[in-house]
Amino acid sequence: MRQGQLDAAESSFTHALELHGEVKNRLGEANILKFIGNLHLRRDQLDEANISFSRALELYREVQDRQGEANTHRSIGNLHMRRGDLGQAKSFFTRALEQYNEIFDQWGIANCTLRLGQISFRRQEFEAAETAFSQALGLWENIPDNWGIAETHEAIGELHLQHMQLDEAEASLNRALDTYASKVTSPRDEALTNRSIGELHILRGQFEDSEQAFRRALSLGVAAGSRLEQGQSHRCLGKLFLKRGDFEAAESSYASALRTFFEIGDYQATPCLLDLGKVWVQLGKIEERDSADAEILNGLWNTVS
Repeated sequence: MRQGQLDAAESSFTHALELHGEVKNRLGEANILKFIGNLHLRRDQLDEANISFSRALELYREVQDRQGEANTHRSIGNLHMRRGDLGQAKSFFTRALEQYNEIFDQWGIANCTLRLGQISFRRQEFEAAETAFSQALGLWENIPDNWGIAETHEAIGELHLQHMQLDEAEASLNRALDTYASKVTSPRDEALTNRSIGELHILRGQFEDSEQAFRRALSLGVAAGSRLEQGQSHRCLGKLFLKRGDFEAAESSYASALRTFFEIGDYQATPCLLDLGKVWVQLGKIEERDSADAEILNGLWNTVS
């Protein structure tokens, strides 16, 4: 969804929220607030998203809507993942998973199982991640849901990359791309898979192919209007240029990523600043590196929990 579409959607939802409020339709208000929260999340407006989700959750509890409560717990879990607060994210996804099991919502069960696997992966709990990804893939295939299948193949590909199982990683990532291309329209998800393919090419020493994959991911991020995706792609390009020894290009890419992460309040600002510090060492900019270390120690950016 492009920026103009997001603006139009927010305007429509805001008007609908006013109408539901006038007739005291609490369930309608809750649904609209959840939609608005997801829009804020898409626009990288994390604080605004949190406000909308919190209000929606109160209303769902008031009207005792278990489906809405579960969906909102899941959305808040996504918000905490964006902030890098994996403990809080796990708590909300676990609660949502319990509720989805109670109401027999297979899509919700599959989604939360995948998210919990991604949390395990980010915590380097790879055995738990592998188990969750396998369960999620089976659930998505039984529904069936092509988006879920594609995203889970992408996650499995990343896991193979972590274990240096390059052929298996390539097969999983290509399955993800094929599903996105043929059945799902999602520039953001395609961007993520292209970044993983770029990482695969780096490990194989195929730097030109890696750059092409990262630039495809960057273009997809721009098309999706996602600053997060753009920042992540700039960071990947920085990693590639650092690996190639092109330190000035690496500095430029990491700096672009850092500005984006800082402006949208994303947890990746801290590791990106550390990456930039490595480049400054290579360029002989020791004062900049020392300043970056001091900023991290002073807590200007949150670290990954």
